[in-house]
Amino acid sequence: MRKFTFVLKAISATLVCALIFVSNTANSQCLSGTIEGNVYVDANFDGTYDVSETGKAGVFVRIYNSQGSLVNQTITEGDGYYSMQGLEDGEQYRLQYQLPNNNYVSAVGPDNYTDVQFVTVPYCDAALGVIEETSNCTPNTEVFLTCFVNGLGTNAPSQETVIGLTHNFDASSTVKAYANQSETGAVWGIAYKNTTQEIFTSAYIKQHASLTTGGHDAIYVTKLSDTPTTSLFAKLSQLGQNVGNLSVTDSKNCAYGQQVGNIGLGALQIDDTEEHLYVTNLYNNTVVKIKTQNPTAATTETFAVPNPGCSFNDFKVFALKYYQGDLYVGVTCTGETSK
Repeated sequence: MRKFTFVLKAISATLVCALIFVSNTANSQCLSGTIEGNVYVDANFDGTYDVSETGKAGVFVRIYNSQGSLVNQTITEGDGYYSMQGLEDGEQYRLQYQLPNNNYVSAVGPDNYTDVQFVTVPYCDAALGVIEETSNCTPNTEVFLTCFVNGLGTNAPSQETVIGLTHNFDASSTVKAYANQSETGAVWGIAYKNTTQEIFTSAYIKQHASLTTGGHDAIYVTKLSDTPTTSLFAKLSQLGQNVGNLSVTDSKNCAYGQQVGNIGLGALQIDDTEEHLYVTNLYNNTVVKIKTQNPTAATTETFAVPNPGCSFNDFKVFALKYYQGDLYVGVTCTGETSK
């Protein structure tokens, strides 16, 4: 069984598959007329670059002279590196960084000199550490999880299916219940919309864990409050998607388990703007993009995931990860025919 990862460009209407290679630029000396440096994600917020920390692409870097005039500008590369030439040796320039949305300057330290720096040319050590809001978890940050409930749904309707606990949880941590079996049935995918404090979950086929009347193509929304409420948010079949039909609906029937991974929904992700959800449709190996507010068939997009090279065309999509503008799609060669 082989696994592949694709990159789906979230802003495009077509599927783009790519391998990402990271190159590191090494410079043995600082050349005349040059300013260069590196922007990195300061994962531990200490202002010091660690070899395990990644570069930050897409940061605008501008250089101004002593009169305040813009003399050069560039954008950091995939590994966070940037370089600008043609400057006057011995002159002092002002470096100014423009960070992407939801990114902030990390703590000042040996490798973080803030987003405004004054340097004298040539200078090749202009470093900046940044924090990505999406990766900044405090000890009290809440983590949401889905749980499977054994049975047909009628035997344990109040059993929790969506729960929350603090990021630094241990055996004594308090678990909060946000939704139960009668509200969501079996769900696997989960995404959180911070601006409205809503949890989205996607229906999943699992032996001995039943669905609700929402069906195998349902996405649910849980609104957080002292008394959370959960309701059906969308059904992919009502958004123009081919989701197939369950041949067996009784989760305790052994034949029900044969449908696992072949029908229903998989992973669920939300983009940085919190305007769109992405979900895998296991029935036809597609990724479906829907709006987080009032989705319709007209506003829903479908991305067909191609066979990455699996024999006999035996492959299934499932995993998703939205990160820095790209949607990563996990594909598994199932080997159903060859094995």
